[in-house]
Amino acid sequence: MLKSFLENNKDYIIKKWISLIKGKIGNNYKHRPEKELFQTVSLAFEGNYEVLCNNNWEAVEEFIVFITKLRLEKGFALSEVQRAFGIFRIIMIEMLPDCFSGKELKNYLEKVNYTVDVTINRFSDYFQKKHEEAMSNMLQILEKRVAERTNELENSEKRYKTLVEDINDGYFVAREDKIIFANNALCRMFGYSKHEMVNMSIAELLKKEETIDEIETKGNIETLGVKKNREVFPIEIKANKIFYENRTSIAGICRDITQRKKDIQKERLADIGRISAAFAHEIRNSLSSIKVNIQVLKNKLILDSIDKKRMEIIFNDIEILDKIIKDTLFFSKPIELNIMRNNINNLIKNIAGKVMPLLNHAKIKLKILYDKKLEACPVTIDNEKMEQVFLNLLYNSMEALKSKKGEKHIKISSKLYTKNKHVNISVFDNGVGISKEVLPNIFKPFYTTNSKGMGLGLANVERIVSLHGGKVEVKTEVNKFTEFHIILPC
Repeated sequence: MLKSFLENNKDYIIKKWISLIKGKIGNNYKHRPEKELFQTVSLAFEGNYEVLCNNNWEAVEEFIVFITKLRLEKGFALSEVQRAFGIFRIIMIEMLPDCFSGKELKNYLEKVNYTVDVTINRFSDYFQKKHEEAMSNMLQILEKRVAERTNELENSEKRYKTLVEDINDGYFVAREDKIIFANNALCRMFGYSKHEMVNMSIAELLKKEETIDEIETKGNIETLGVKKNREVFPIEIKANKIFYENRTSIAGICRDITQRKKDIQKERLADIGRISAAFAHEIRNSLSSIKVNIQVLKNKLILDSIDKKRMEIIFNDIEILDKIIKDTLFFSKPIELNIMRNNINNLIKNIAGKVMPLLNHAKIKLKILYDKKLEACPVTIDNEKMEQVFLNLLYNSMEALKSKKGEKHIKISSKLYTKNKHVNISVFDNGVGISKEVLPNIFKPFYTTNSKGMGLGLANVERIVSLHGGKVEVKTEVNKFTEFHIILPC
């Protein structure tokens, strides 16, 4: 029973929770007193216990109010406290498989996942509400100070600008949808000079066509900003009416929330990875047993040609499942690179040797173009991880050529760019290509158009290349070609 499990392991869970909070989340938690962390973690445990065992959310709601006040006063970020809540899930995913299995394990993991998600969502909503109130109070205080200074200094625009010029968030004043004042932080955020920013329309800075009056009516919005170089990024705007230069205007605080979005996405992917790993281990054990027993039966039984074909289909499907599980387990773990100097041409040659039997069977021609200058210029890489990158790209190319009629070919080429100090390895195929609708999503984890895949191959490719300080680029045209470029520093 989950109730007995939690009661028997309460002290260990609280101790483990405190340890992970201090070691994994950041300096804000690292430097908190042990006594305070014990109190907050104990209350969090009791809240989770009441929900999981008694379906009672009262203790969680009380704890959310308590921890929000405590963490706002100490200047904690929303993402930090969200991760602290999420550690309970990490501990449960680690401990539950040791005590439960099958449907019971699945049920308890789902309950824990639901409890943590709902708790984080409720906390985030309440924390955001209090944060917005703080922003609103700050604007009101700012308005009051501006009004006092304006009256005091006969509406001195110079003094008003001095008041807001040095704050870290972007600050602007607008009238009739035109910016009439912008501080340095806002100009840096969007990449404009002060001269360029003044008299710009608010709509020119936003991806969506929203007027300043619409923003002020909503009070607080999350939307997309557009920089001078056309880069799009997430922002939060809080706007209120003020009295500026003896006229009613709208003042707003604009905040770049790119890191907040990344932190939330990173935490969600980490949760998905941990849950996937828990299930993948169990599936892999069963799959290994099936594979061994089928092999034994195949050797003992006398099979006709049709049954032999059926056995081959079974083996092929087992291999596909095994690759899916390997990709899932790889995605769920942190990547540790074993970096050394390697000849990239030799790496390409070795990979080509591994896939050549598959290419010959599929009647696909392979052409390799080596840049001989790379022979004298080794690249610093993890050989095993980069081999996985190119194997994934080659398997994708083979899949893209399956339905191709006529000549099928793949081309791999390497090129050294001494001026920019990088190497470019491209993998080209004349297959089905990638549609415009699919292209923006190909590196997203678990996104796939292949019924026999999990959508982790290209996600792992980008992850590995990024850790090497490189990038992945793709060119494609439907029903003509796809070409991936792996660009690495050298």
